[in-house]
Amino acid sequence: GEMINYTEMAADVGIESPTVQSWALVLEQNQLIRIVRPYTSNINKRLIKTPKIYFEDVALAARFQGWTQFAPLFVSPYFGHFVENIVYSELSRFYTNVGLEKKIFYLRNKEKIEIDFFIELPNHVFIAIEVKMTHRDFTKEQIALIESLKINVTEKWIVSPQITDSAATFSRGRAVAMHDLYDDLIKYT
Repeated sequence: GEMINYTEMAADVGIESPTVQSWALVLEQNQLIRIVRPYTSNINKRLIKTPKIYFEDVALAARFQGWTQFAPLFVSPYFGHFVENIVYSELSRFYTNVGLEKKIFYLRNKEKIEIDFFIELPNHVFIAIEVKMTHRDFTKEQIALIESLKINVTEKWIVSPQITDSAATFSRGRAVAMHDLYDDLIKYT
């Protein structure tokens, strides 16, 4: 769930940026990673256009970090990224299982206000999904970002490992337990 800066990655390993991009493309074609593009619209010029990278297999990502047991992962500074990656994997599998084109994006503006996932549904409405490590609602700034797009966002979901049932309530969004993602998405197909 990190934004990709091909130029910085290339400089870190001493190669050219196009080489890093071609390697990322090979990893994506072999379904090891996914490059998630930001949602853009001509209406809102303040949105950034840098893609994010996710592993298709979160266990592989954890292993690349050197973890062989669960306990260190839970206290790692990367744990939030892993949970976001798990949510991405569930969204990706949903689209694969129902045979729909994946229209998974994210939102981020130049002020660094971000929505983790922005899903375009077949009927051209959207679901905004924010992955939280704690039981927290969307911020006012996130809601303002969504509203600035002037498109039909039918749902705003908060997904957290702390949410065990989807009955939890928030004032700006709806709680969705991670294990309920598939059931909630299927309602829109």
